[in-house]
Amino acid sequence: MDGALNQISGELHGSTQSALLNSSDLTMRTISNRARDGLATAKPVVRNSGQLGLSDTDISPSISDYPLWAEVVGSWSTLGNHRNAAKVKTQFGGLFIGGDTGIGNGWRAGGALGFTDGRVKVDARSSKSDVTSYTAAVYGGNSWSTERGHVSLLGAAAYTYHDIDTRRNVSVGDNQTLKADYKANTTHLFAELGHSFPFGQVSTVEPYLGVAWLSQRAKGFAETGGTAALRGKSEHDDVMTTTLGLRGTTTLNLGDKQATFKGGLGWRHAAGDIDPQRHMAFTQGNGAMFTVAGAPIAKNAAVIDFSAEINIGKMSALGLSYAGQFGDHNTDNSASMYWRVRF
Repeated sequence: MDGALNQISGELHGSTQSALLNSSDLTMRTISNRARDGLATAKPVVRNSGQLGLSDTDISPSISDYPLWAEVVGSWSTLGNHRNAAKVKTQFGGLFIGGDTGIGNGWRAGGALGFTDGRVKVDARSSKSDVTSYTAAVYGGNSWSTERGHVSLLGAAAYTYHDIDTRRNVSVGDNQTLKADYKANTTHLFAELGHSFPFGQVSTVEPYLGVAWLSQRAKGFAETGGTAALRGKSEHDDVMTTTLGLRGTTTLNLGDKQATFKGGLGWRHAAGDIDPQRHMAFTQGNGAMFTVAGAPIAKNAAVIDFSAEINIGKMSALGLSYAGQFGDHNTDNSASMYWRVRF
């Protein structure tokens, strides 16, 4: 009996909302990393003379000399089964491009566009969603010198439009393939405050606090394909996350090129609609609405990240990065390759 109820429940739709909220971290992480790189802060450098140290003026080329960037991104995650909700697996991949410039008094501002394509799978319910997303973002920040390093403030805002196609296979009574096509959108707001301290001659450490707010609106839908088809109301979910962490940076000479390595460890807490729900009813007849919850996103998670970047000549830099979140039986991994260029 439980198996039949699980098949017809339409759990996929709630879990798709969870997956989109969870994957929004990929967008904010991509934008915030490039915003952070754009700040004109001092960093450890290796001077041509071989001397090591910190300087505001002899960075060559400086971080802010690469105003344009492109980044290929990919992520894969698992939302663990919880109560009656089955495990959810997601995969997303795409491309972001952007650029930033100084606007006076140390402030920088920029914008970015992104495209991702992905799949949300709930194998235990024989169901999946294909999601195509389009993002527009703005970002900016500033950095101020202190007696022991630099204080940095950055922020970003983004809007993502999602085109969702769902498919569920139901074998209660007879075999049915139920399909729906609907839209959703996510608004992202992010801010981070950090203080970097010199550590040795070519390294820094930076404690930081980040806050993000996500507001997701999913449109209503009506499935087609059989007597078990469902119709769903529009839904609105809000999630706020707070991340407290520590990151480090070091710069090395590799032959005639300069490489920068970064790593970080943090703790993230999520509050709000972390277990999104869908209110649905069968399309046939005049049945009452019922509520189904998808797999929840993690309430608490450990956050790790690592990146390596190397200058390519005097005009560009190439980097690789990895980030992961682990908590509450959920895992989220993402990797990217980015290219920054100046003219």
